[in-house]
Amino acid sequence: MKYKVISVNEVFLETIFRNMTDAISVCPITKDGMPGKFIFLNPAGETITGYTNKELLSLSPSDIISPELIGRLPARMMEIRNKKQICFDSIIIDSKKNPVQVHISASLFENGGQSYVIFSLRDISELRKTQEALKASRTNFEALFNHIPDGVYLLDVDGNFQSVNHVAYNCLGYMQEEMLKMNVADINHQLAPDTIQNIFDRLKTQDHYTINSIHTRRDGTTFPVEITVTQINQNGKPNLLAVVRDITERKEAEAKILATKAELSVLIENMHYGFAHHRMIFDNDGNAIDYEFRLTNPAFHKITGISNILIGSTVREVFPAGENENNKWIKIYSQVVKTGVPINIEEYDAQTGRWYSITAYRPKNDHFACIFDDITERKASERMRIQAEKDATVSHLTGGVAHDFNNILSIVIGYLEMSLDDIQADTSTHSNLQDALNASRNATELIRHLMEFSTERKEMIGVDVNLAIKGLKDMLKTPLKSIDSVTWPEQKTLPQIKSEKSKFMQLVMNLIINAIHAMEFTERKELRIDTNLVNVKDVDYIVITVSDTGKGIPEEVKNTMFKPYITTKPEGKGTGLGLFVVDTTVKEHGGFIECDSEVGIGTTFKIYLPASTETVE
Repeated sequence: MKYKVISVNEVFLETIFRNMTDAISVCPITKDGMPGKFIFLNPAGETITGYTNKELLSLSPSDIISPELIGRLPARMMEIRNKKQICFDSIIIDSKKNPVQVHISASLFENGGQSYVIFSLRDISELRKTQEALKASRTNFEALFNHIPDGVYLLDVDGNFQSVNHVAYNCLGYMQEEMLKMNVADINHQLAPDTIQNIFDRLKTQDHYTINSIHTRRDGTTFPVEITVTQINQNGKPNLLAVVRDITERKEAEAKILATKAELSVLIENMHYGFAHHRMIFDNDGNAIDYEFRLTNPAFHKITGISNILIGSTVREVFPAGENENNKWIKIYSQVVKTGVPINIEEYDAQTGRWYSITAYRPKNDHFACIFDDITERKASERMRIQAEKDATVSHLTGGVAHDFNNILSIVIGYLEMSLDDIQADTSTHSNLQDALNASRNATELIRHLMEFSTERKEMIGVDVNLAIKGLKDMLKTPLKSIDSVTWPEQKTLPQIKSEKSKFMQLVMNLIINAIHAMEFTERKELRIDTNLVNVKDVDYIVITVSDTGKGIPEEVKNTMFKPYITTKPEGKGTGLGLFVVDTTVKEHGGFIECDSEVGIGTTFKIYLPASTETVE
C-alpha cells in the first residue's frame, strides 16, 4: 500500500513537471564548481531554448548563456553554494542565435555525495518589451505633459490638484509643490465642487467637455481660458484631466473683429452707396437659378425704391414678374460667385427703371456682395450731351439750309412783287400771284423762326415768352393738325425772362409734344397754352400753362415722372427724357413746376420762371 501511494505521488509530480511553462533543468556540479551538462529537462526547456531534448542533454548552461554574461557564471555558482537558492535575470542564446531574456531561479541539493543545481527558467522577453514600452510611454507622456504649450491639470473628484505641468504652474505664478496642495477653486471660482460634479456627470455621456472660464493668477490678475476636460481612471479612482489654454490673444482678436464689424456695420448703414449681400442658389446640376437677400443697407432701399424686402427672400420673390431681368442679373452675378473675380459694370435695370454703377465681389463661397450707385441722371446727362451735339450739328446744317432757302425766297418774292405790278388787279392771274406772294412771305417767317431756334446762343438774354411761343406755333403746325382745338396765349405785355431762347423754346415744345401724345387716343382733343404774371412770396414769376384733355398721369407715376427714363409711352415711342429736360431747365432758371392731372380727364403743367425787370411792348 505504501508503494502504491508513492507511485501515485511520482506520477502526479511528473505530470506537473512536464506541463510547467517554466523550463526545469538539472545539472551536476563539477569539481571546478561549475555546472556540468544537463542530465534532465522538461518540455518547456525545448520551447524556450529552441533545442530538442537530445540536443540539450549534450550541452551545459555555459553553452547557452550569452557570451557577454558568461564571465559572471563562477560568481553565480559561488552564490548558489553559499545561499543554496538564488534568483536573477539573465540572457540565453536560443538555437537560432537569438537572445532570450529569462528569469532564473537556481537551487542546490545533494544526492549520494554529488551536488546538483536545479535551474528554473522563465521567458521574460515579452515582459521586458512591455516594461520598456511602458517606460518609453511614460517618458513620452512626461515630455508631452511638461512641454505641451497648454496647461494640464489632473484633478480628483473634489477638485484637488493631483498633478500639474510646468506651463500650468508657471502661468499662474505658483510653485509646483504649492499647486499640489491647492484646489482648482483657488484659481477659478467658477469651478466649485458642485460644478466639478456636474462635469463628471456630463462625461458619463460624452468623451470630453469644453468650457470658457476665467483663471486668477497668484498676483490677483485674471485671464480668459478655454478648458477641455476628460475623465480618466487612476488607481481605480475617477479623475479629471483638464487641458487649459490661455485665450487672451484670441479674445483680443475677437474683440478687434467685433469692433471692426461694428465699424463696418456703421459704415454700411450710413454710406451713400447702396449695399446688398446675397447668397446664390444653385440647382442639382450646379446651375444658378436664384439668389436670396442676406443684408441690405438703407441706401439700397433709397436708391432702388424697394422697401418690401425680407431677409431670406429671393430676387424672384421680390420681382415675380421680371423673369427676363431676373435671369440677366443671375447670369451676371453667378460668374462672380463661380470665378471669384470682381466686376465693375454699369447696367440698366428695367424693373426699377434706373441705371446703376455696380461693383460686385465674392466674400465667401456661394455668396456675393454689391456696392452700387444710381447713375441714371448721369446717364441721362450723357445722352443729352450726345443729343445736344447731334442737335448742334443738325442746327448748324438747318441754319445753313434755311439761310440759303431764305435767299432763294427773297428772289422769288421780288419777282412776284414785280409781276403783280405788271398785271391788272382784278384778274385771276393777279389773285394767284398774290396767294403765292403771301405763301412765300409765310415761308420766310417760318424760316426766320427756324433760324432763331437753331442758332446756338449760350448767353442768357431777355426773352419775350409770348413771341417765343408764337414762333413755335408755325414750327408745330404739322403735329398740331391732329388736335381739335388749340388756344395760344393772348398777345399781352409781360416782363421778359432771362434765358437761352432755344432752351426756353425746347422746354415749351416738350410740354406741347407730350400733350399731343397724351391725347392720341382720346375723343376730345383740346390744347391750351397760356401765359401770365403772378407773385409768389414777393417774387414775380411768368407762368406758362400747358393744358390737355389727354389720358392723365397715374398716381404711381407722379412721384417719379421728372426722373430720367420714366415714360408711360409704348416701347420705342418715348425716351423718358422729355420731362427730365423740362425739370432740369426750369431748375436752371430758378423756377419750379406744378402739375395737376387726373386719369381720364387731362393734365395741366404750370411752369414758373422768375420775371426780369425789363418789359417789352
